[in-house]
Amino acid sequence: MKKALWMIVVLCAVLVFSVPAAADDAVWADLVGEEFTFIVGFAAGGSNDLGARVLADALQNMGINVRVVNRPGSMGVEAAGWVAQQPPDANILYWGVPLTLFFEPATRPVGFTWEDFDPIATLGGATFALATAADSPWDTLDDIIEWGLENPGQLIVGGQGELTSMHFAMNAIFDEAGVDYLYVPFAGGADVQMNLAGGHVDVGHLSLAAAYPLYSAGELKIPVHTSVFVDRVEMVPEVPNVAEAGFPNARELHVLFLWAPKGADPDMINALSAAVGEALENPATVERLEDMGILVSYLDAEGTMQQAVEAHDSVIPAFVDWYQNY
Repeated sequence: MKKALWMIVVLCAVLVFSVPAAADDAVWADLVGEEFTFIVGFAAGGSNDLGARVLADALQNMGINVRVVNRPGSMGVEAAGWVAQQPPDANILYWGVPLTLFFEPATRPVGFTWEDFDPIATLGGATFALATAADSPWDTLDDIIEWGLENPGQLIVGGQGELTSMHFAMNAIFDEAGVDYLYVPFAGGADVQMNLAGGHVDVGHLSLAAAYPLYSAGELKIPVHTSVFVDRVEMVPEVPNVAEAGFPNARELHVLFLWAPKGADPDMINALSAAVGEALENPATVERLEDMGILVSYLDAEGTMQQAVEAHDSVIPAFVDWYQNY
């Protein structure tokens, strides 16, 4: 009996001291033990999914329970539309990119706009890149363009979605260069990676997170990256920015951010925003993200809203004009 009682005491102590401690004065302290669901609008394996999972792990270590659920379809539109319809107090949140919240609703009815959500935080930005197979005849973007000009209509470029912001970026390269190319849309970075590795497309436009494992294994080449944040990415310093190759309009703002259905509790938003900010101060978390080509640049709820308004006002009009005249 005494032994059983001792075991119970030990077990209780383990449970107590294994719960991550939140400082009493931390803004996010009341979230310890709370459960949240991050809905990702893309398949597993791409920058959206991986970024969400790294952040979820970091928050979990702080005692905030996060479940990541993938609901791919229509470039994230199905997931965002579903989240917009959820009760604002259900802790079901949309993890996404400007492509879904800004670009898609600007060109067609999707059942929601970005104003149907309340911003929580921005993690930073994913780096995207152009990749080719290791045995391709091209080492640089100039090589690809030269071949495309010499072989009109034969260059096949695989990207994520048709008439999307990512298609817009590819058009800013190949159409501007006068290349008659075929654009093939896929559901996400993992699909682009698979079709590129299988030889079904000549050039793949995908996140560095999706391309890097094959690149580091010597199975892919990466002629350029398209980050709007930096000229050179630390994990692949040898890869030039697309602006260096002469196409500054192809730089992409791929921020990763977290939004709640409109009407969510402001106290929850402020607390979770603060928790995300603290999570991104952890060097191990930052290292995991940077190893995927995700550059950490945290913004709180107010900063995320300001960024959203600026992006919507400055980029969307040009995109809509291209979309309507495509």
